[in-house]
Amino acid sequence: MKKCILNIRVTEEFRNDLEYRVSESETNLSDYIRNILWDSLYYEEDEYFNQAHDDDVSFSKSFKFTFLTAWLFTKYMYPVEHNTKNVIQEIKAIVDEAIQDTTLSNALRYELSKVTYDINRFLNEPNYLDKQFQFPIPNHQGSFDYTVLFNEVWTIYYR
Repeated sequence: MKKCILNIRVTEEFRNDLEYRVSESETNLSDYIRNILWDSLYYEEDEYFNQAHDDDVSFSKSFKFTFLTAWLFTKYMYPVEHNTKNVIQEIKAIVDEAIQDTTLSNALRYELSKVTYDINRFLNEPNYLDKQFQFPIPNHQGSFDYTVLFNEVWTIYYR
């Protein structure tokens, strides 16, 4: 895909605010803005992503649950995180929503509470090279038990 240049005009104060936010992340200004635009176009407007509980669909059969499951397994394979704090906070909101869903087993909700704890740690820690989540690391004190998630998904779709 051919990349194009997009120029925008903003006030100096707005640019300073952007640069401050970029300094808190591990990216440059162009990538930061590109991520915001991408998220705005492809996530925030997605009705399936924003509707947690449709009358006909429980959370466990929603797009958010599928997204969360994919993200958790992705972190298992690659625990280093490069998303912005805003994206991580959105993921945390989905995890918190899953914890509140009483249709999920208590075992899975407990495991997801470990993820919430680690996300909070991640968000509050200063940035450093190769900053990563700890919940996917086997035999760590806050390790997420992926077999619980696998069994839950199996139960949901193959009952």
